[in-house]
Amino acid sequence: MFRDSERVNGAYQLVTLGPNAGQYQRLHDQPIRESFQDLDLDWASSLAVLGAEQQSALNGKCSVVGLWYGGDSPFEGEPEHRAALKSLMDMGVVVFPLCGDITRFTQQIPKELQPIGGTQWDEARVTGDVLSVYRAMTSKSFRASITKIPEPPPRVGLSGSRLPSTQ
Repeated sequence: MFRDSERVNGAYQLVTLGPNAGQYQRLHDQPIRESFQDLDLDWASSLAVLGAEQQSALNGKCSVVGLWYGGDSPFEGEPEHRAALKSLMDMGVVVFPLCGDITRFTQQIPKELQPIGGTQWDEARVTGDVLSVYRAMTSKSFRASITKIPEPPPRVGLSGSRLPSTQ
């Protein structure tokens, strides 16, 4: 569902989905941006917030996290949101299921996200959870980019014969 044809700059992408995806702006946009600033990251160039309608802008080479803001179904744009959710899950992206009332979790969250568990979208920990996933992804990416130190070449004497190793 997500294509590489249209890319958004930034090392981090946050995909907001679900019937109440608009809650992101009210609840989480400012705290996440402030957290990026606290980490000395320029959120304007480092973070791209995408919605279901921006599927083609997803860059699989970025650190991607999803937020599903649950609510009643059916809702406007539901097929696009469900297709985007499936794409994210197929890519192995962490998607946090959030709902307005935790007692209605099973009614407000898609079945495929229910085994993950969830939280109310107004809990302060949401920002920290998102940042901890980004941190884990960044450190994993860093570790993967470190190459092995090559073995030293064999020691060879003047006549071309091998010398005993000093190790």
